[in-house]
Amino acid sequence: MQLNSILRVMKTILSKKVLIKLNSALVIPITGKPLEARIGTCKAERQTWKSPITKGMIIIELDKITKDQALYILNIIKKRIPFLTKIVKKVF
Repeated sequence: MQLNSILRVMKTILSKKVLIKLNSALVIPITGKPLEARIGTCKAERQTWKSPITKGMIIIELDKITKDQALYILNIIKKRIPFLTKIVKKVF
């Protein structure tokens, strides 16, 4: 859910010239059975997907954008993610 909302925010604010790279993918399926189902029946359908994110992992990379625009967008995204984040600047 959060990754989709992040992409929507970035696409609305940024133009098509900016390179956006997400370093995580929705890999783990989450299934769920209704409460009325009996024990021992077959496996339920997928309800949502989950992404394994570990400490120290870089989730979003931006390229071809000014520092002011990047900080503005990343601060908006920071509010939508349900865990602590840190903005890292790479200097060449």
